[in-house]
Amino acid sequence: MRFTSIGMKRPRLPKGRRGKRRLVQAVMAGCVLALMPSTWTYASTADRVGEVADAPAREVAMVFGAGLWKGRPTPYLARRLDAAAELYRTGKVKVVLVTGDNSREEYDEPDAMRAYLIRHGVPDQHVVSDFAGFDTANPLYAESS
Repeated sequence: MRFTSIGMKRPRLPKGRRGKRRLVQAVMAGCVLALMPSTWTYASTADRVGEVADAPAREVAMVFGAGLWKGRPTPYLARRLDAAAELYRTGKVKVVLVTGDNSREEYDEPDAMRAYLIRHGVPDQHVVSDFAGFDTANPLYAESS
């Protein structure tokens, strides 16, 4: 059945149902938009995450700071430190270099990272702290020279 402009109006949903449908559509669109950044990040970095068994042996593993919560590593930083501890335990690295921000007395990433690694089985003498890691470039320049 086809409607024409001869006076027949297109059937419409009642106003209450129309509003609910638009609300559901808006919520669904919001969910899709909210998930897009994390989906893109996951997809674009999947080839950069590997297994400890596949890592080549090196003298030093460098762990960059990624924030502290109440003096303890954030979950993201804890995963980095767990990977470094596993590299050490499996003999892939001999020393773990931790670098991070310690610009304030109450905020000391390198010492918090060192303490975490020691608690997870890396001997103190095999953890080296770099206290000049205010950004990613500083420790890289220092270690390359």
